[in-house]
Formats: sequence, C-alpha cells, structure tokens
Amino acid sequence: MNELQFETLLNLLKPHHLNRSHRKPLTPEQKLCMTLKYLAQGGSRQSLAWQVRVDKSTVSKVIDEDCISVWNILDVKYTEKSAYNGWQDY
Repeated sequence: MNELQFETLLNLLKPHHLNRSHRKPLTPEQKLCMTLKYLAQGGSRQSLAWQVRVDKSTVSKVIDEDCISVWNILDVKYTEKSAYNGWQDY
C-alpha cells in the first residue's frame, strides 16, 4: 500500500474513529496502522500489543472496529447490489 492509498483509506475511516476514553487517545493513523499490520502479517493480537505497547484489549477493540468500518465503507463503494440479488434466484 502506498502513501496515497493509506491517506485515502484513512480519510474514509476518520469519521468512524471515535475516542471514548479519558486517556490520551490513539490517533486515527495509529489505529489504521495497527489494523493493517494485523491483517497483512497475521500473528496474535497479544504480539501486536507488545509491539505497539498498547494493551491487548485496546488492540482487539481497534482491529474489530476498523474491520467493521472498512467493510461497511468499501462494501457500499465497490460492490454491486444487483450481483447480490442475482444469486438468490438459484
């Protein structure tokens, strides 16, 4: 992923990055980087938490929220709803 693609995806996700904590929040860039690293490299959420020095529950929450947001945003943008309806006829 190049920088332009990252920025495009980040701009699409920014409205979905809500900060509900009283602590210093993670930036949207940090959240997206954690999610992309997890999706690209696999591994455990615990090992990612150690790498980025964030609690495992925070990593899990960020990944889960980002994956849902990415799916909701990109599904509307890139999939055809007519193709979905077509397979139901068979």
